[in-house]
Amino acid sequence: MDRLPVSPKWVSDVIKMKGNKLDANHVAMTEEVELWRQDPVDCIKELIRNPTFAESLVYEPVQVFRGQSREYSEMNTADWWWTIQVCVNWGRMFNGLISMPGSTA
Repeated sequence: MDRLPVSPKWVSDVIKMKGNKLDANHVAMTEEVELWRQDPVDCIKELIRNPTFAESLVYEPVQVFRGQSREYSEMNTADWWWTIQVCVNWGRMFNGLISMPGSTA
């Protein structure tokens, strides 16, 4: 058990959901549902720190060509990433995540 990887903490919330079925008074019925979730920022930190994914993570856009034609196959090959890379200071944003204690960077 001690050798299992540690992941971001799971938390649960009970939320009340309104359904599409009506009760005898023609009012939408409700039920309580248990929602399990993890903090997305903690999940991103875990992915960045995990050496298993080090070779797969990309941090900058690339343009791939096959002959004269541009190839779009991954998120970082799209025009969107080029636009965002110019508008956002990614280095400043990721620096806080990567340089945290326990980081492999």
